[in-house]
Amino acid sequence: MGEANFTQRDGESTAAWLARLQKVGLGGLTREERAALLGAEQAARGQAGQERRDAEALGRAEPTPLEQARGAYRRLSPAEREQFILWLARGAPEGG
Repeated sequence: MGEANFTQRDGESTAAWLARLQKVGLGGLTREERAALLGAEQAARGQAGQERRDAEALGRAEPTPLEQARGAYRRLSPAEREQFILWLARGAPEGG
């Protein structure tokens, strides 16, 4: 089979690469080929994890609800801030 078969192909997504590696049967592989397959699979899993973390980080570019609330609070007038603080002190009742 050969080690080159376990490398990521040009244009192959990480998910497709990992899926291809997971389909390889171990039966006909030499010890070296098994080691190469394991190394490639670990690399693919690491790359997939990094891509997932990167995607999550991009998704967080939008402010969290707490950050949005802080921004809204800063835009309130002093009188509105006082009303807001009193509303919170009452337990933030609905419709209040």
